[in-house]
Amino acid sequence: MISLPDWAFYPLAAAAIGTGIFVAASAGGTQFRSQGDILAEGLVYEGADLNAITLGNGLEATLLESVDGTFVRIAAVRGPLDGPRSAGAFYGLSPDEMSALQGHNLQITFRARTAAENGADGTRLTFFTQGISQASWREQELHTEFADYTITVTPPDCVWDYAFIGLWPDWNVSANT
Repeated sequence: MISLPDWAFYPLAAAAIGTGIFVAASAGGTQFRSQGDILAEGLVYEGADLNAITLGNGLEATLLESVDGTFVRIAAVRGPLDGPRSAGAFYGLSPDEMSALQGHNLQITFRARTAAENGADGTRLTFFTQGISQASWREQELHTEFADYTITVTPPDCVWDYAFIGLWPDWNVSANT
C-alpha cells in the first residue's frame, strides 16, 4: 500500500477537492437574467427547475413525467400524531430575483391538480416576505385535471430580506397534491 507523507497528502487532497468543486460548479447552468428580463418575463419553475423546491417537515417531493409535462408531486408522509406538521413547500427567490420584483405588485400562478391516488381536496398558496405572514395562505380547492390558480400579492415593504413562493398540501394525513 502506498503511503504519502502529510506534507504531500494535504496539498494534493486540497487540489483534488478544489478541482471537484470547480468542475461541479462549471457544469451547472449559469444563465444570468437581468432585472429587466425578470420583470418582463417573470419567473417560471418548470421541468428540471422544479427540483429547486424546499420541503417542510413531513413532506416529500417526486418529479414525475406525464403527457401534461413534468411536474412535482408533493405528498404528506407523516401522520397527524407524528409531531409538528409541515410548513409547506417553497421556492426561494435569489437576491437578483428579489431586487427585480421588490416594490411591485405580483401575480403568481400555480398549475396544480389533486393526485390520482390519495389526492388532497385542496392546497394552500402564498408568497412570503416581510409583512406577509402565515395568515396569508389562500385555500384552493383542487380538481383531477390541471388548472391554473392565480394569487395577487401586494407586499407592504419595498425592500425584502427574503422571499418565498409557497404551497402547502392540505393535511389529510397522507393526501397527495
